[in-house]
Amino acid sequence: SGTNFGTSDQVLASSGPGSPPEWKSRGEFPRLAVSAAYTVSQTNYYIAATATLTNTLLAANSVPAGRHFVVKDVNGNVITIRPNGSDTIDGVAGDFVLAGRASRTLVSDGTSNWEIVE
Repeated sequence: SGTNFGTSDQVLASSGPGSPPEWKSRGEFPRLAVSAAYTVSQTNYYIAATATLTNTLLAANSVPAGRHFVVKDVNGNVITIRPNGSDTIDGVAGDFVLAGRASRTLVSDGTSNWEIVE
């Protein structure tokens, strides 16, 4: 009574810190616009960077293998994507720079690396 489990075609998602999770249709993921340094949370999916900034990823081992995030430079700025601690991005230690209205999908290996798949 009063418990909401959603339906078989829904996923639980949040639009960011401080926002309660809601049931969304598959394929309907929240867009979070950020204009200052931001640490990605487990509830994020699509992060739209609207200014020059640094996005810090979660530790790859804090999410299941296959968990992914999309980061997009929406205004032609320079976006730095920073791995957490000793994690790597595509096997390389250090930051990944995104610019020119580009976007990247990063997928966790569940251990210590974020793979760029797009």
